[in-house]
Amino acid sequence: ALKSPQQIMGVLLKKYWFAAINKQCSDGRMSDASQIYHVTVMPCYDKKLEASRKEFILDENSSIKEVDCVITSLEIEQLLMDKHIDDLSTYCVLQAQKN
Repeated sequence: ALKSPQQIMGVLLKKYWFAAINKQCSDGRMSDASQIYHVTVMPCYDKKLEASRKEFILDENSSIKEVDCVITSLEIEQLLMDKHIDDLSTYCVLQAQKN
């Protein structure tokens, strides 16, 4: 079956990147890919349904999802409005100045 870019990124991140990082870090910081929480920001709600499908788990022997959470761009906008952040660039500059 073909996968969308969202799902392909989940596989790349949780399977291949995780394996590469574990080879470099021998101190055992991450025991398995379930410790990676993969969030995507997508333009439509259908991507939420796609990510929740049972076919999109990392392998047959695990319950690790390729994509853990999908947030739509509209939800991001609503979060910013709820926090009264009208200008994200100004907000980022102000937060950087605080630190």
